[in-house]
Amino acid sequence: MRRLWALLASTSLVVIGIGCGAEAYETRLTRTIEDIKYKKKVDDNLMPPLVKSRLEEVSVFLRPPRSLTETKTFQLAAIDTEQFDSADSFLDAKAGWTLHVLTRIRHPKTAVTAKKKGPVAHGDYTKFTPDVIGIVGGVYNATDVITTQKPKTDVRKGNEFKHWTIASEGKSVQVYLLQKDPYKTALIFEYPSDQQASVIEKINLCLDNLVVGPNAKSMYQGGGEGVEAGPDAGAQAPAAAF
Repeated sequence: MRRLWALLASTSLVVIGIGCGAEAYETRLTRTIEDIKYKKKVDDNLMPPLVKSRLEEVSVFLRPPRSLTETKTFQLAAIDTEQFDSADSFLDAKAGWTLHVLTRIRHPKTAVTAKKKGPVAHGDYTKFTPDVIGIVGGVYNATDVITTQKPKTDVRKGNEFKHWTIASEGKSVQVYLLQKDPYKTALIFEYPSDQQASVIEKINLCLDNLVVGPNAKSMYQGGGEGVEAGPDAGAQAPAAAF
């Protein structure tokens, strides 16, 4: 009798093991299919990584929406670009929408000697947010609006953005600020309000795939596949408050 019970118990374990293995395989297969679909969506909507660019030099991995073309100079406003580690603009004149990117890095303090100078400071790191708000508010005559508007928190694949929305003469302006110390990065999207349905997915994918710091450098060196695919992939620790 004991042998019979032992045989039944071992058989049950084998059946359970086969069932668990099949379930795990189906889960992996489903995830793989989701990954492939997501990567295709990213490639269909976003440009390839911007290799050999100023953004690569400062380790900001960005894939702008397709149809946008990088401009030679920062287009949002006449600013002192030396106050930022990077200041870049992307434009689709035909569709009438743009993306502007500003980055400021908190560089470590290094003693200056006769032979070796410390890193160049590009503006006050602690004043990045008010500087961006001042630029955006001045351009769109919305300083009061943006300073009194409580920013929303928008988490995209672990990137925690502070998000403001401004309406300006038939345009929608979306301001996203990301802090991942020692980086602060602002993405400013402007597009005709009636195009929001077609634009919003591109913006979300662009935010999903934004990476700064050492991980960005690794992604550029590795061919820039972007953030790991899947609805919950690529999660990173939440950012500190600005």
